[in-house]
Amino acid sequence: AARPRRMAGLAGELPPGAGGCLSAWREAMCEAGGRGNAYDTRSQERLLRTAGEALEEPLSVDECLERAGGWGAYQRSLMLTLGTSTAACAVHMLQPIFLAPLLDWPLTPVQRGLVSSAFFAGYAVGVFGWAWLSDRRGRRPAILLSFLVGNLGGVASFFAPSFGPFLALRLLCGVGVAGAKNALFLLGTEFAPPGSRAHVGAHLAYWWVMGLLLLVASAYTLRSFSWRCLVLAHAPGLLVHLQLARSLPESPRFLLVASQTERAGVVLRRVFAANRAAPPEPLCLQQPPAHDGGRSTISQLWRRDLRRSTVVIGLTQGVCTMTFYAITFDDRLNRLAGSLYTGALLGALVELPALVALAPATDSLGRRAAYTAFLLSAAAALLSLHLCVAAGGGAPLAITAVLAGRFASVAAVNVAYIVAAEIFPTLCRNSGIGWGSGCGRLGAILAPLIMTSAGAPLLLFAALCLVAAASVWALPESGGRVMPDVPCSERVSGCKQAPSPLESPRSTRCVSPIRAATAARTTAHRTPPRLAPAPLEPPAAESGDSC
Repeated sequence: AARPRRMAGLAGELPPGAGGCLSAWREAMCEAGGRGNAYDTRSQERLLRTAGEALEEPLSVDECLERAGGWGAYQRSLMLTLGTSTAACAVHMLQPIFLAPLLDWPLTPVQRGLVSSAFFAGYAVGVFGWAWLSDRRGRRPAILLSFLVGNLGGVASFFAPSFGPFLALRLLCGVGVAGAKNALFLLGTEFAPPGSRAHVGAHLAYWWVMGLLLLVASAYTLRSFSWRCLVLAHAPGLLVHLQLARSLPESPRFLLVASQTERAGVVLRRVFAANRAAPPEPLCLQQPPAHDGGRSTISQLWRRDLRRSTVVIGLTQGVCTMTFYAITFDDRLNRLAGSLYTGALLGALVELPALVALAPATDSLGRRAAYTAFLLSAAAALLSLHLCVAAGGGAPLAITAVLAGRFASVAAVNVAYIVAAEIFPTLCRNSGIGWGSGCGRLGAILAPLIMTSAGAPLLLFAALCLVAAASVWALPESGGRVMPDVPCSERVSGCKQAPSPLESPRSTRCVSPIRAATAARTTAHRTPPRLAPAPLEPPAAESGDSC
C-alpha cells in the first residue's frame, strides 16, 4: 500500500519546466513498477532518478531556435508573409503625402493637414487596444483583426461623400494599421534567435520601403485622375489579409506564457522541420516563471523594474518619429528636389542604405551606441539644414541635409522598435512596443504643427534629438540577450531572492528534472535531509513479500 503512494509522490516532484517530459516519466514509472517483484521501493526510486537524469533538459524558446539552425528557411518564409503585410501598412500610413493635395473639396491648408493628423490620431488611440489584445489573446488574432479593420477603413474612404466622413474613415484606418504594424514586427522578433533580431527590423524595413516605392509609383501614374482612384489602387491589401489568415503562426513565447505548452511544441516542431533540423526527443520546453497575472498589460509597464525603460523609450521614440515625419511630410522640403514625387522618391531610396547599415551597426556597436549615433547624426543634419536655409544656401546642399536627416531618423526609429522588443517581457511586450509607438504617433501629430508655427522648428528638433541621445544610456544593453517572459517584479517569488533552482544564474537552461525537484525541495525547507544513495543489490525481503 505504501509503494504506490511513494511512487506517486516522486512523480509529483516534476518541475514546471519539464511538462513536455511527462510521457517519458510515465514510461520510466511503468518500467520500475513492472519490476516490483524484484526490487523494493527504494530501488524503484533509484531507477526513476536514473531515468530522470537521462531525459533531455527543458529548453527555452531561444535555445530551440538555435538548435533549429538559427536564421533558417522558416524565418525567411515568415519574413515574406510579414513583409507583404508591412508594405500594405506603409501604403496606408504614407498615403496622405499624395492624397491631401488631390482632394477636390474646397479645403484650407489646415484642413488638408488634418488628413494625416486624423490617421495618426487613430493610430495613437488604437495602438493600446490592440497591444492589450495581443498580450492577452495572442499575436495572430490581433494581427488578423487589426489588419482587416485597417484595410476596410482605407478602402472604404473611396465612398466618402464629404470631408467629414472621409476623415472618420482615415481615423478608422489608423486604428487598424496601429495594431497590425506593431504586432507584425513583434511576431517576427519572437521567432528570431538572439543573434538575428536586428535582421527582423531590417527585413521588414525593406518591405516598408518597397511599399513606399509602390505608393510613389501609383501616385505618379494616377496624378491626373481623381484621388478616389489612388485609394482604390491599394485595395489589393485585402488579398494580403487572406494570405495572413492561411499562413500566419502564433508566437511560441506567447503560448508558453499562456500555459499552452503543447501548442508551443507543435509550432517549434514546424520550425525544426522547415529548417531541416532534428528536434530533441522528447522536446521539453522550459516554462516561464510563475507570475501574478491579475494586473493589466499596460500597468505592467510601470512596474518598478520596467518604469525607467518605459519613460526613456517613450521619450526617445517620440522624438525620432517626430523628426522623421517632420522631414517626410513637409511639402516645402519635398519640393526642394523639384517636385513632390521626386522628393518622395529620393527620400524612399535614401532609406535603403540606412536599413542595410542597421543590423551591422546594432550588432557590432550595441543597441545603445547605435541608437545614440543615429540620433546624433539626425541632430547634426537638422542643424546643417537650418543653417543652410537661414544662409540662403543652394538647393543641392539643402537636399543633402534633408536626405541625411531622413537617413538617420529612419534608422533611429527602427532601432527603437528593436530595443523595445528586447527589453519588455513577453507578458507585456506588445504593450511596451505600443507605448513607444503611441508616443511616436503623438510626435507625428505634432510635427506638422511645429513645422508651420514654430520660429525655428529645425533647431527645436535638433535639440530634442540631443536630449533623446543622452537619455538612451539609461536603458539596459539588450543586444544578444535572452528575451524575458515575465517582469522580474511580477514573479510570485519576487526577484530579490537567490536564483531559482530551475534557472542557472549564468544561463537560461534548466537543470535536469530530478535535480531541479530536489533543489526546489531543498530551498523550500532550508535544511532538508540528504538522500542516501540507494544500495546496488536488492535488500532482504520484507515479511510477507513473495520474493
